[in-house]
Amino acid sequence: MKPLFALSLLATAIAASQAVAADSETSITFNGVMDVYVGQDLDNDTTIVSIFDDSDDDDTDEDDETSGSGLEMNVTVINGPLSGVVTLAVEDNGDDTDEDGSGDGELEITIDDVVVTQDQFVFGQVGELMLTDEYAGDMEDDQTIDGVFDILAGIKLTVVDGLYVQFQGTQVDDDGDEDTKTYYDYGFAAQYVGENDRWSYVLEAEILNTDDQSYSYYDDNGDLQTATVEDVEPYTYGGVGVTYSGDIFSLSSAFTNFGYDSKDSEYALETSIDLNKTLLAFTWTDYSINSSNDELLENYAQYSFNDVFAMGVGYDWTVQSNAGDAFYGALIYQEGAITASAEVGLANYDADEQDFYIDSEIAYGFESDVELYGKYDYYDDAEVDDDDESENLIAIGLRYSF
Repeated sequence: MKPLFALSLLATAIAASQAVAADSETSITFNGVMDVYVGQDLDNDTTIVSIFDDSDDDDTDEDDETSGSGLEMNVTVINGPLSGVVTLAVEDNGDDTDEDGSGDGELEITIDDVVVTQDQFVFGQVGELMLTDEYAGDMEDDQTIDGVFDILAGIKLTVVDGLYVQFQGTQVDDDGDEDTKTYYDYGFAAQYVGENDRWSYVLEAEILNTDDQSYSYYDDNGDLQTATVEDVEPYTYGGVGVTYSGDIFSLSSAFTNFGYDSKDSEYALETSIDLNKTLLAFTWTDYSINSSNDELLENYAQYSFNDVFAMGVGYDWTVQSNAGDAFYGALIYQEGAITASAEVGLANYDADEQDFYIDSEIAYGFESDVELYGKYDYYDDAEVDDDDESENLIAIGLRYSF
C-alpha cells in the first residue's frame, strides 16, 4: 500500500506552484567555484593544464567528488506559511570538452525543503528528525549501513519546546544490475532535545513499518517481473547523545541502535582540551558492535607558537592488524595574505609496507578573494587520496569561490 505521505507531498507541490503564481516573496543566492592549474606529473613526465577536481574546494556541491568548477543558484520562495528552495546547479569537472574547448556542464534542478508551517505543525518535506547518527566522532563516515533513511514527506508537531513528534514516510529505491525495487516505509519518530548550563542532550527514536514489499525486477531472460515479500519486520532506530562545552574542555558522545529483526549499534566519543597555545583532541568510534574489526581511535595534538605559526602531530589507530593505522605531522602558517600548510605522513603505518605521502600548499590571496597557489602532492598509494589526479604532482594555479 502506498502511504498517504506521498500523496501529501504531491498536494504540497501543487500548492507550491499555486503560491508562486500568487503574492510570493523570493530571495536568490549564488555560489560558484573555479580552480585551474598548470602541473607536472613527475612520475609520468606529463604536463597538465586542467580544472583541479578536489571536492574540498567546491562550494557548489559538497557531495560531488569530481567537480572543479560550477555555478549554483538558490531561489528561496515564501508564500504565507509555505516555503521552499529551488536550486539550479551547473557543474563541470573538465573531463569532456566541446569543439570550442568549453566543458560540457550539466544542469541539475532540484526542489527541496517545501514545507508549510502553521503554529506547532510543519508538513511537507520535513526531512529526517534524527540527529544522533552523525553526532560524535567519525559516525558520519558510513562504514556500516545507514542508521536512518531519508524522509520523503511527513507531518512534524512541536508538543512543547524541545519535544517533537513526526509522522513520516520514506521511499526506498534499490537499483542494482539485475533488479529494481521500490517500496515505501511509513512510521513515527519522536525526539527530545534540551540543555542545562554547559550540557546539551538529545534522546530520540523512530519506527518504520513496511507493508508487503511489492517490487519489480528483470529475470534472466530480461523480462520484467513482479514479486512480493511478506511479513517484513519493522525498522527501528534509537539514539542518545550528550555534549559538554567548557572553557578549556569539551566532550561529546552518542550511542545508537538500529535495524530490522537483527539489530546493530554504533557509538562514539570525542574530547578536546584547549590549553592556551596547546590543543589536544581524541575521538573513538565503533562503527558496529557486531563487528570486532572496525574501531577507530584518532589522536591529534597541536601547538601554536604565535598567531602566525602552528605545528601538529596525529596518530590514527585501528584494531585491524597490519593495516589502517596512520601517523602524520602538520605545519600551518598564516600571515596577511599568505597562507601555507604541509602534512607529511605514513598511511598503513602498522603494515609491512607503509604508504608515504606529502600534501603541501602555499597561497596568496588578492583583495578580490582570488587565490594564487602552488602545491606539491606525493602519494605512494593512490588510495591514500584518490581525489587527486596524480600521485606525484607539482602545480601552480588560480582559484576563486564565493
